[in-house]
Amino acid sequence: MAVLSKTEQNVNTHQFIIMMTFTNSAIQKIIRKEVKKLGLSPEQGQALIGIYVLGNNTTAAELSRYSLREPASTTIILKRLEKQGLISRSDDAHRKNISRISLTDKGYKQFRKALKIRSLDRLFKKLSNDKRTRLWLLMDEFRRLAFKELNIDEEYHSRFLKKLLELD
Repeated sequence: MAVLSKTEQNVNTHQFIIMMTFTNSAIQKIIRKEVKKLGLSPEQGQALIGIYVLGNNTTAAELSRYSLREPASTTIILKRLEKQGLISRSDDAHRKNISRISLTDKGYKQFRKALKIRSLDRLFKKLSNDKRTRLWLLMDEFRRLAFKELNIDEEYHSRFLKKLLELD
């Protein structure tokens, strides 16, 4: 455990970033290992969850905004999901340059499986409910500050996170 001595009580920015990066890398490695069993990448799993949360008939642009990905990256992910039969695209009735994205039945099943990452669930449950709540609130506060710095619509993402919290 990374315990701070009395002289180290003031964590500086680079120490914080390194800790966040290490933690994120470890989590991503766990996710990659588990979703690989489903024939998905973590990014594809995230896209399936995003499509579900945003609702069928979402667009690639909406998915890019929610995931903070470049549109070109989202397009590559969606093409691979479509090739696997996990999503379908349909033309927008009003705008020719927009397609609507929906989960197929197979995609919905994969989405449900992607939500159940057992290793992370076991790790997460090792924290008390109080610690999980505090961690969530601190991360949310830091996310809000980062979004403000980047001029990202925090309200849009807050709605998404609220829907995400409703998932079982």
